[in-house]
Amino acid sequence: MLRRRLALNVVIAIILAAVYFGVSLSIRLGLISPFQQLNLYLMGINIILAVSLNLIVGFTGQLALGHAGFMAVGAYVSGILTMKLGQPFLLATLAGALAAG
Repeated sequence: MLRRRLALNVVIAIILAAVYFGVSLSIRLGLISPFQQLNLYLMGINIILAVSLNLIVGFTGQLALGHAGFMAVGAYVSGILTMKLGQPFLLATLAGALAAG
């Protein structure tokens, strides 16, 4: 059972990585318009927010207002790096996480 679950998780991770690299390549080649890029960036940021809130509120049962502040700092840094400086989404997300603490 554990081996089957691990295999499923590996397959899901491979599929997600393939989708990520496919979208990144499409952006680099100019196949996706700036409007669609903005929508993809906003979806990525909202996915990160939803997953982190699910972890904090759903699993631990804690409601922390500081979480929203740290998320705002990270999102701001990530957004500036991505939209103004043209950095890749993954690098900007990691920089936003480091800036938020």
